Parts: sequence; C-alpha cells; structure tokens
Amino acid sequence: MIDRSGTMPDGVRHDQAEQLVVATRRAIAARLRRGGAAYQQIADMATFQDGTRCYPEGTSRAQVYVDIKRGLAQAVTELHLETTELREQTSQRLDDWLLRLQPAIQLGDPKAIAEARRIEEFRARLYGYAEPDRVEVITVDALDVERRRLLDEINRRAALDARTGR
Repeated sequence: MIDRSGTMPDGVRHDQAEQLVVATRRAIAARLRRGGAAYQQIADMATFQDGTRCYPEGTSRAQVYVDIKRGLAQAVTELHLETTELREQTSQRLDDWLLRLQPAIQLGDPKAIAEARRIEEFRARLYGYAEPDRVEVITVDALDVERRRLLDEINRRAALDARTGR
C-alpha cells in the first residue's frame, strides 16, 4: 500500500507516519510510567486509542525503558529548540526597540538612555550573562561562632577593665 516514493495512500509519507506512531507510543508509555506502571506492565498493556497494542507480544521492559528515555530526550530537545527560538525572537524585538531609541540617545535624552540600559539588562538576563545576584548565607554554625567570638571579646574587655580599674 506504500508506493516506491514512500507515500501512503492518504498522502502521508511513511517515515512521517512512523515517527508519529513512535511519538504517540512513547507518550502513552511515559504517561503510564508516571502513573506508576512498571516497565513490563507497560510493555504488556499499553494500547493506542483504537485498542491496538503499542508494543508487540514479548517486548521486554528494557525496550520500554529505552522508549521512554528517548521520548524524554526528544521532548527536552524540542523544548530547548523552542526556548532558543523564543530567545531569538525576543532579542530581535529588543534590537528593534533599541534602534528606535537611538536618535533620542544620541541627543542625550536621559529617559531614552535609561530605557536602553534596561533593555540591555534584560538581554543580559535573557542570555544568562548578567552578573548573578550575590546572597550572603549565614548558617546557625556561623552565628554560634560569631556569638562565641563576641562573648570572648566582652569577657576580655571586662577582664581588662577590672585590671585597670575602670
């Protein structure tokens, strides 16, 4: 039913149809796994919407594991590509805004300069090259050490005052 060009009777290319079947099977397997099914249970019971089995009789749990792993890897890759595309679109929009601000920036308009600075700060965060915010973390141990140091200092000064008669 597939002609030599690889096209199916409905006009869909065979490789695209096969990719769709594999992607659907992987999504079903991942959903079942998230629901708590074991890999072998998925191999034995996973079915497409029309009731046909996702995996042939005798499929091992290892094959299901690999299928789910590849499906997740593909999803991560697609998400990365989508994120990269969104970043690029946003960057182009920022370039357009910056270009529109250039005449006012050249004239020294403080508002335009401030807006351009905000655009560049946003771009730095968008691409991850902004200086990270510094946060000081003080642990209970560090507080105990500082408390002991201060008590020692108080005791040292009290002893000094007692000796000097203050």
